Amino acid sequence: MASHSNFSTHLYAPTALIPNTDSKSSFHLAIITFAIIILTTASSLLKLYFSRSLVDIHGNGIPRGPWGLPVVGSFLFLTQYPELKLDQWAKKFGKLYSIWLGSQLFIIVSDPAVAKDLLVTNGAIFSSRKEMFIKSQTVFAGRGITATPYNDRWRKHRRIATGWLNQHAVDSYTAGLDREATELVRDLFQASKGGSVPVNPQVLHTVHRCDLCK
Repeated sequence: MASHSNFSTHLYAPTALIPNTDSKSSFHLAIITFAIIILTTASSLLKLYFSRSLVDIHGNGIPRGPWGLPVVGSFLFLTQYPELKLDQWAKKFGKLYSIWLGSQLFIIVSDPAVAKDLLVTNGAIFSSRKEMFIKSQTVFAGRGITATPYNDRWRKHRRIATGWLNQHAVDSYTAGLDREATELVRDLFQASKGGSVPVNPQVLHTVHRCDLCK
């Protein structure tokens, strides 16, 4: 009897150590299913968010444009050659389209006639600009025309700029502009290997500090 009892113990003990693979498979399947549901829902919500009709505070429609990523918007698509990407979007979305850069919405004007209509014909309406604190107060210390809203300070800065950009003033430093223009064209030609490869002018500006690259 004792030997039979020992035999039975050795016979059935290993079966107790076999893991329950069915329960593990079910758990993994549940996790995968849950993840798919979350990703599908998030994707649908993002598409709905970025495809919604945008309107301004007066209820006027805002031109459609490319969808952007959360937080950064379309910034990551404009890191190397932004002018090429902007031109690609213009061909896809038209002369007027919008993009998100971070939390800021920008309207891109890619047609000279539209730009003239907005900035010249209707200049009194579109002359101002949003003041961005970092650019306006930190980078330009409140002295940049492109970073200042349309107000008395902007008009004062514009009068100063006009004094340096009239024909008589420009004639006094034309020689310097010609020299820098020649250097810029030469550097672009060399960097692009004779025009065979694209080149980013911003890199030349960083290396050579050329005023015409700014």
